[in-house]
Amino acid sequence: MRHFRDDAGKIWTVFEVQPTGRLDFLPEEYRGGWLSFAHPSENRRLAPLPSAWNACSDGELAVLLAASVKA
Repeated sequence: MRHFRDDAGKIWTVFEVQPTGRLDFLPEEYRGGWLSFAHPSENRRLAPLPSAWNACSDGELAVLLAASVKA
């Protein structure tokens, strides 16, 4: 789990989600896991899970956030 501030000043919590159990209900790109971005006013997801995301700089996390979709 990580926290970072985006360009607008929002503080996001970022964490990896690894699904368990039955996966056939998930879209294909989510079956290997996804990155979740949480803010009190918004949640977003990015799939497939980027490798080594936890080593990204805050700027790189902001780029991943921009590529994510509203949950």
